[in-house]
Amino acid sequence: MAHKRPESVLVLVHTVRAEVLLLRRKSPSDFWQSVTGSLEWDETPVQAARRELTEESGLPTDGLIDCEANHLFTIYPMWRHRYAPGVTRNREHVFRVALPERRDVVMDASEHDQFVWLPRLEAAARATSHTNRDAILAWVPAADQGMREAVVLVHGIWMVGLEMLGLKRSLRRQGFACHQFFYRSLVDTPRQNARKLHRFLAAIDAEIVHLVAHSLGGMVVLHLFDCEPVQKPGRVLMLGTPLHGSETARRLHARSFTRPLLGRSVHRGLLGNLPAWKGPRPLGMIAGTRALGVGTLLLGGLPAPSDGTIMVNETRSPEVDLHLCVPCSHAGMLWSRPVAIAIGRFLRSGDFE
Repeated sequence: MAHKRPESVLVLVHTVRAEVLLLRRKSPSDFWQSVTGSLEWDETPVQAARRELTEESGLPTDGLIDCEANHLFTIYPMWRHRYAPGVTRNREHVFRVALPERRDVVMDASEHDQFVWLPRLEAAARATSHTNRDAILAWVPAADQGMREAVVLVHGIWMVGLEMLGLKRSLRRQGFACHQFFYRSLVDTPRQNARKLHRFLAAIDAEIVHLVAHSLGGMVVLHLFDCEPVQKPGRVLMLGTPLHGSETARRLHARSFTRPLLGRSVHRGLLGNLPAWKGPRPLGMIAGTRALGVGTLLLGGLPAPSDGTIMVNETRSPEVDLHLCVPCSHAGMLWSRPVAIAIGRFLRSGDFE
């Protein structure tokens, strides 16, 4: 049997009153989803979206809208045998269709056994897949008001949050409602701070919550999704976060007189042994290439390219879906207008362009 192509479409069908169509799969039980399906090997995403919409719902395809968005997700283990050995991730392209009112649906009886029309928020809650839920909230317009959307800024080591004010102001000018999460970077471990971040995020009155984390803050976010994986939908962007530990931190930790500078941030943090990225959404990373920072001033420099504190290769990982290098230092990224604009683009579209 030929292996499936690890690329698919997700078609959101909704009314102008923000009622969303969901279909229940015959197997596994109680698995609710929008119209979805894999691309044939000779298909474009648009062709696949039209075919799947016809096959799974019988609805017209003339109102199909390409959201020009896509994301990677981990293939459920129960379906991984359909793909070539070693393939674990699938790229999904998002489309939508807006109807004037609810329509009867002609389901593919071999795949689905029930359909339902639900208000937008109820549909997002019912959808089994996190990516499906995220897409509903991101692309189905609310009937009565704009989506409540927030950005949470997470600072790095030795910081108190004031260094994030420039970025906060810039994102607000771009239309984002911003919140700052303050934590004790030296007194508590990244995992302890992750649990505090979880409680902070739960209290934010917004449907979508994006996370923008600088340096050690990105490690706190890794622990967040490791210990509390169910979070509100939103995008995650890290700035200069060493995903597998920091050479600068290792050098500081090796010297008895500089070791106290790191505090408890070394516990599954700056020295490595971090949890892998488990967030059910794309991960973006911005890395600096201007070598001006702790590694330059105290340790005699780092192998290029680096931002003076973190080497660029320390920010790279197969888990990172989008990576952008900028001519900024480690701290300078927080005050760069081009970086702030790139962050705004990523939060709106999932891309830096």
